[in-house]
Amino acid sequence: MEQSVLSTEFVTNFETVEKQEENRLREIITENPLDFDSWQDLVKHIESYKSSDRNVKIYREILKEYPLCYGYWRKLADIYAVQGLDDQVIGVFEESLEFLPVCVEIWAAYCSWKMNKNNEEEARQLFERAITACGKSFKSTLLWDKYIEFEKTKKRYENVGNLYWRIIQIPNEKLHDYYHRFKLFMEAKGRKMEHYGVSLPPQPDSVPVDKSDPCYETKAEMYYSATCEVLRQNRLTEIVKAYEATLKEYNKRKNYELNIKRTFFHAKALDDGQLDNWRKYLEFEESEGDHERIVLLYERCITPTCNYPEFWVRYASYIYKKYGEQQAREIYERANTKFLSRRVGMFIAQGQFEEKLDHFDEARALYKHAYVDLVPGLFDGLFKHLNLEKRAGNLIEVEKLYSQAFQFAETSTQDVLIAFVYQNYAQFQFYTMNRPQKMIELYEEALSKVSSRKSLYLIYIQSLSHLNNSDERLIKIKGTYEKAISDESELSTEEKEEMWILYLDFIRDQWMDIDTVRELEEKYAEKYYLSVPYKTSYSQLLNIKGARVQDSGPYKRAKIAN
Repeated sequence: MEQSVLSTEFVTNFETVEKQEENRLREIITENPLDFDSWQDLVKHIESYKSSDRNVKIYREILKEYPLCYGYWRKLADIYAVQGLDDQVIGVFEESLEFLPVCVEIWAAYCSWKMNKNNEEEARQLFERAITACGKSFKSTLLWDKYIEFEKTKKRYENVGNLYWRIIQIPNEKLHDYYHRFKLFMEAKGRKMEHYGVSLPPQPDSVPVDKSDPCYETKAEMYYSATCEVLRQNRLTEIVKAYEATLKEYNKRKNYELNIKRTFFHAKALDDGQLDNWRKYLEFEESEGDHERIVLLYERCITPTCNYPEFWVRYASYIYKKYGEQQAREIYERANTKFLSRRVGMFIAQGQFEEKLDHFDEARALYKHAYVDLVPGLFDGLFKHLNLEKRAGNLIEVEKLYSQAFQFAETSTQDVLIAFVYQNYAQFQFYTMNRPQKMIELYEEALSKVSSRKSLYLIYIQSLSHLNNSDERLIKIKGTYEKAISDESELSTEEKEEMWILYLDFIRDQWMDIDTVRELEEKYAEKYYLSVPYKTSYSQLLNIKGARVQDSGPYKRAKIAN
């Protein structure tokens, strides 16, 4: 009795620990549905329960978030297959192909399952669907091997020969192997007329017409064998020619294919070499001009590069040139609805696509979805929308969006964002609204809030050139430099020294009081331990990045990175 109680307690405690781990993982993915590693950990944890029902549920959950994970489609289909639920198996495979239309592994698994259902014609039709979808892929050999195996088991040798003939005309990773296998097949099975799919030609005069003639069978046999041999030799010649032509295409693509290290989806980032290889491969295939191959390569590409909008946009651009806007739009919508619904990149990209076509309402909606729904306060989406309204001349809406931008920036408390909004708004006031004084006031307001951005000091100094009063201009510039090099300034030590040197150059060039010049040189020399201060100059000491206001690259990079 005591042992039974202990066993019950052990099981209860074990189940509690297991449930706690599941809850912990679910909390992680609820907070961040894009945490792919935690999703995989959760799947493994649920699988440890060894419950088909629970496995089906968790596979459905992860596939809703990551439908390109073909392995989970396979596992889901396998569960239904074991249970004998054929309709569900078909449903899973067909659903998976909506997301992975050129996935060789899924097509091969689907065809393998169908092979075992004892319906030869249905299996053959499915194989043909698969070959049409992805049979020209360089790495489609798993599918071709399954198809050849199927026809061999059915002893359909004419079909086997036709399959070999088709595959040696396609550049693929086993081209050499298929070529040699085809020749061996011709040696073993290629001596019968029916394997060529042709009828026996009319018999020559040397074959007696009277079948009762004692020589008829011998001569007919000789004629049949000789004709088969001629056909076989002709076929072998055709095979060699086809192989040699395909080999040239194979060699063009071989290096690109060898450099593809990941053909499947994973949330882990691809290295730069992989991305560059895809770019070059796509560029090559487009230059070849075979539309079917181009589309197939794009479809292969967007599985491992799914999280990179660059490749979706490139695919859509190609389709746009070929078919027009609706088909291109379908590429964007496919990415956003099926794969990247939680990511902003493709929504912004589609917004730019729609804006380019003057579909402003659609573009606005896409930009807003990015910075309101997906990532509240996202500057990229907000400023894409803001710039659209500028181009459309909707200045009231522009002012509203700038107000939003200021709210987002100040809520973030990031100096780089605050400075960026002020700088952008000031430029809008100057270039669009022709209000130079308003621009200057905005820069002054910005510097009262942000003292850590060197570029802000410099662009403000440049803006002061629009002041009509030269004395006021010089005093404000001097005061700005003083603020930049002060102890209260949040510039780095290096940036302060750069501002010191710019300040020295300014005072030497523009200030009329030599005592002020000498005093400043002495202060600089004392601060930086220089023995000959009068030789110190901006041009001699440093090549200062950002010294010219128009060269605000470092600032721009910073705000993009954030």
